[in-house]
Amino acid sequence: MSEIYREKPSKKVGIITFHGAHNYGSCLQAYALLNTINSMGYDAEIINFRTDNQKDQYSPLTKRKGVKYFLKNCYFFFHLKSRKKKYELFETFISQYLVMGQREYKTLEELECETFPYDYFICGSDQIWNTNPSDANDAYFLPFVKTSKVRIAYAPSFGAIKEIKKDSRIRGYLLQFDYLSVREESGKALIRNLIGAEVPLLPDPTLLLSKAKWESLISERIIQGDYILFYTLYATPRTIGAVRAISKKCRCL
Repeated sequence: MSEIYREKPSKKVGIITFHGAHNYGSCLQAYALLNTINSMGYDAEIINFRTDNQKDQYSPLTKRKGVKYFLKNCYFFFHLKSRKKKYELFETFISQYLVMGQREYKTLEELECETFPYDYFICGSDQIWNTNPSDANDAYFLPFVKTSKVRIAYAPSFGAIKEIKKDSRIRGYLLQFDYLSVREESGKALIRNLIGAEVPLLPDPTLLLSKAKWESLISERIIQGDYILFYTLYATPRTIGAVRAISKKCRCL
């Protein structure tokens, strides 16, 4: 009797994160997490969740009303060409390098109405659990996932949040996870205070890929010779001075 070999289908994984934010760290961590999971033999894709607030935040010109946003648009207008170019480059990277579901979701309610084919749901990394930004959303805590599915948090960050009340809805969300981890010590403390659990500290997904994998994305080196890359959201004269001093000592200037 001949036997027919059938390969066992790989488990499907849905990832929700800040994949649509026009921020280098956000895009690259989404790319890294997606590729790492697929390299482990799973069939992973990103749940294409992009709120209107997030889209507007990175648009060349904001659609929001008010004096504050009018003044922002006045400033943006003088840099419109470069802002449009940056916008197009990020959108091209997202469409070419991030495997996503066909449908785009704008609200938590839309996610709750969907029947997803995934066996595992993963949220992370980035500051997806920071409730302060304009693009913050409860969806990143996976409340839309059915109870029969596995919920995993891979190295999410609460950002600069120092305290969360124990009667917060976030406590209920955390209790629903099958596997929890965070990116920073401050996140460990918040979860410990909320649900009394000790969770592991895991690296940002960008550190999971090999040097060769990252180099495969690079076309041509822009800066020749040795240099120091300093990337920060909070540059100050003190930090810039320190980087210049280190650079001078290493002869990178």
